[in-house]
Amino acid sequence: MGAWGYGPMENDAAWDWIAKYAAFPLVTAIEDTLRAALSAPADDLKNHQAEAAAALLLECTSSKEDASFLYAHVRPHAIRKRLWDLAIESLQKVMANRDWLAGWTDPHAKIRALERLVSDLQQSKNTNVKAAIGDIIEVSTLKGYAYLQYTHSHEDYGYLVRVLPGFHQSPRRGFAELVNQVESFYTFIDLEEAIDGGHLSIVGHELVPDRCRQFPLFKAGIKNPATGRVETWWLWDGKREWKVAQLTPEQRNLPVRGVCSLPWLLVWPLRNVCHSALGYG
Repeated sequence: MGAWGYGPMENDAAWDWIAKYAAFPLVTAIEDTLRAALSAPADDLKNHQAEAAAALLLECTSSKEDASFLYAHVRPHAIRKRLWDLAIESLQKVMANRDWLAGWTDPHAKIRALERLVSDLQQSKNTNVKAAIGDIIEVSTLKGYAYLQYTHSHEDYGYLVRVLPGFHQSPRRGFAELVNQVESFYTFIDLEEAIDGGHLSIVGHELVPDRCRQFPLFKAGIKNPATGRVETWWLWDGKREWKVAQLTPEQRNLPVRGVCSLPWLLVWPLRNVCHSALGYG
């Protein structure tokens, strides 16, 4: 298993252990508890368990700048399983149980507490189902599974992602080592539309490496219709652009400014695919 540091959690084996023995059983317990509360006749125990499961879901998926290990593993499962909707529906059933509420010293205070939890869950859902900086996105391509990391948002071009190196024959669980490798390239994509359409999936969350936090430099050019070659180039840093007479060998490796469409992403085997999609092939 790969390691990227000396800490107890800085290796693939540790992250696989967290996913298998902590995150997945926790998500399963939350889901099973909420479904049981919805499907079975209400009783005191199921009401308390549903409330606890909903609160635990909220705790594990609260947005944090320095995301916890559980946040990184639980949130993708919660998105796929729509656990926020399940939790809200379960709590609404609990609040409709007037006999159970009547057993509290102050039923109105209990209702207010449940309403706050429902409101917090709705806010958490609205926040978490959208891509967040640092999210790891899985793409199923003709060569296997590939992974992106969302690093920046641009007012005009939208979501900027790093295309992480390599293809994988089966889905990965740990991403900390992968995100610290040098990316294959950067590109803009319509990430939210692709996720909403079920074509891409949020499967993890990692801090963006320090070296990748600055907005990268891009190249852009115009093809000469007569020759089919780009003869005029500009460089762009996200805010300014400037013309260059010729690209240096280093600048030739810069990413191309533009939004790469989803069909190209789903079939890419090479960096050149996105270049072709943007008219530079």
